[in-house]
Amino acid sequence: MRTTVNLDDDVHELASVYAMARDMTLGAAISELVRRSQMPAEPSRIAIADNGLPLIRSNGRKLTPELIKATQDDEFVRSKTGLLLKKRFSRGRRPSIGPL
Repeated sequence: MRTTVNLDDDVHELASVYAMARDMTLGAAISELVRRSQMPAEPSRIAIADNGLPLIRSNGRKLTPELIKATQDDEFVRSKTGLLLKKRFSRGRRPSIGPL
């Protein structure tokens, strides 16, 4: 459907950049953005507990002391050498990351 609309300059610029980045026309970009605005929002991964602290939903990976130590060791080596060196772990493998 062909129609004429008046857009604020900043909205026109945003929609134009959006359209160019996705290789689409300005009209198609505006249509897509209006449709997306009517869709229900995706649930946030961060929730607020009853005590006011943020709760971050799990991504399915288990955080272990070995994984934390390995990350700290990697960061220490990177800070001293500027390089990330591969390290050997017990039994020659990295700590496993499994489901909760």
